[in-house]
Amino acid sequence: MLRHSTAIAVFCALAASQAASAQDTVRLGNLKFAHYGAVSYMKEICGKYNIKLEERLFAKGTDIMPAIIADEVDLAASGADASISGRANGVPIYVVAGFAKGGTRIVAQAESGIKTLRD
Repeated sequence: MLRHSTAIAVFCALAASQAASAQDTVRLGNLKFAHYGAVSYMKEICGKYNIKLEERLFAKGTDIMPAIIADEVDLAASGADASISGRANGVPIYVVAGFAKGGTRIVAQAESGIKTLRD
């Protein structure tokens, strides 16, 4: 629940950082079979901030990256694999928050030379 609250807080902070004169639209990329409760909650509270949330569904996280490049989505909920791959290929994204039950692990082959997150 804390992870969802963090995602919602980040969303609201980003949305509220710009004064909304007419109804602003935020285009959200989401995974088709994901169960992100925060997205449902965002839809409920957007009206309070004069924001329209348009959700576009994708089959997998890597499908979201071309939509980001084409400026078809403003933010996305996706897995770490898509974020890492996109960032490594020059997609202009920022990972704001992550969530996973039991934590997240990033692994690499021993011969890759990757030893730290910075690598």
